[in-house]
Amino acid sequence: IQRMQKLQDLVTTMLELWNLMDTPIEEQQEYQHITCNIAASEHEITEANSLSEDFIKYVEAEVVRLNEVKASKMKELVL
Repeated sequence: IQRMQKLQDLVTTMLELWNLMDTPIEEQQEYQHITCNIAASEHEITEANSLSEDFIKYVEAEVVRLNEVKASKMKELVL
């Protein structure tokens, strides 16, 4: 349940960042199989390894990347 909650939190953040930065659909498609499960309960997740630590780190890395892009864009606005 903790992994599921962490994954849902990461996906929520990822969706918010995509929306904020108008991320193209093409970039989002790589994560479509993840985002479609955001409201699923743990027993509804059927994709193999979708709650593994490696998979969560994979999603976490995308959120970190998006936050870095956001910070970079904010710096551009200030300068």
